Amino acid sequence: MPAMTEGPGIQSSKCLAKLRALLKSQAGAVAVYVGLTIPLFVGAGGLAVDVTGWYRAKRNIQSAADAAAYAAALNLAQQGLLQTPDQTALQAAANDAAARNGVSAPVQLNPLDSRTIEVVATEPAPLFFTSAFLDSTPSITARAVARAVVSDACIWALHPSAKAAFEIAGSAQVNLDCGVVVNSTDPEAALEQTGSSCLSATSVSVRGDYAGNCVTPPPEVHTPDYGDPLSHLQPPAYGSCDFPNKVTVDSAYTNQQGGGPVSLPNGVYCGGLEIKANQTVIFQPGLYVLKGGQFYIAGNAHVSNAEDSSGGVTFYLTGSGSNYATLRFESGADIALTPMTVPPLEHVLFYQDPNAPANGSNKIAGGVSMDLTGILYFPNQHIEFTGGSSTSGAQVLIVSSTITFTGNTYLNADYASGLLPEQHYVRLVE
Repeated sequence: MPAMTEGPGIQSSKCLAKLRALLKSQAGAVAVYVGLTIPLFVGAGGLAVDVTGWYRAKRNIQSAADAAAYAAALNLAQQGLLQTPDQTALQAAANDAAARNGVSAPVQLNPLDSRTIEVVATEPAPLFFTSAFLDSTPSITARAVARAVVSDACIWALHPSAKAAFEIAGSAQVNLDCGVVVNSTDPEAALEQTGSSCLSATSVSVRGDYAGNCVTPPPEVHTPDYGDPLSHLQPPAYGSCDFPNKVTVDSAYTNQQGGGPVSLPNGVYCGGLEIKANQTVIFQPGLYVLKGGQFYIAGNAHVSNAEDSSGGVTFYLTGSGSNYATLRFESGADIALTPMTVPPLEHVLFYQDPNAPANGSNKIAGGVSMDLTGILYFPNQHIEFTGGSSTSGAQVLIVSSTITFTGNTYLNADYASGLLPEQHYVRLVE
């Protein structure tokens, strides 16, 4: 029988069957898929590398912006917070700080007010793999805002954590031609203003927070710890007691001295010093060491001092154990005192030993008429002005652990701004 030959129809069917088998076969699918996805994996990996680099660059540029804002604000403070500062100097300071932190392009400088500066720093983003996919290089921008402060504080509350470390209460009206610094970190009321009292100052800096609605300008809170501006002072050297027992100036004492104003010499007073009502006392120039007891001036007493080439008087309040001298001036006393003007305690009127126990208190009571000049330094105790004191003539710098003004109290302390060198501070606020 002759062999059968395949016709065109059979050949077509076999070709279709092979094609179907080829389409159903998965033997080469993995290679195809891998070939298609490799560019995607490479692109995603490259993007991850670049994004990580962008975040790192953002941190670096932010550091440069912070440094530039800080430098510009510090330069602004050093210029004296002028209404029209030297912009060239500000720009140079900002550019220099940015360059030292890796940003070479000039930064943008935007003064927001007389003591606040905004800096905007911009740098091109670093590109590695993504340069193949992007038509242009993106930019990374960082912004910082810094505020300059020239401290002229005349009121310093030093306690590191006390609530109401600086307190204005009752109807006290405290008007200052200088600033206030409160070093307490109390989160609610390191500075506390209550009642109908008010505080007006050139600046108010509080390390913690404040409570009250009559404080001008509004306090800057969460500021750095400015420390103790008088920590460099050293206690004076002194000898044995010149007056071993408490000295009480009353009518009998005055009569023993021949009547009229009593002249008290400088020296070491152990046991306290009291000046009774209606007595007139003139302190001779020099250093008075009050060791233990109390420096007490009664109502209606009249107290002043003489001066010589060394200036007026300095009172050093010291002691031992729990008996350290404190200060108490009663209602109605008329007091006019000026400090020594020679080292080591020039301009210091009252200096309480830093070792004095912290629970001690010093009070200038209601109705006191004072004309005080100089530094009142109570680094470890409380000082209180209360109930109707009039200190409109006082030219003082008060540095104390805690401070309270109550009653109808006034204080004019513009003199104090010249007792300490200007201190320049900068705060990053944004």
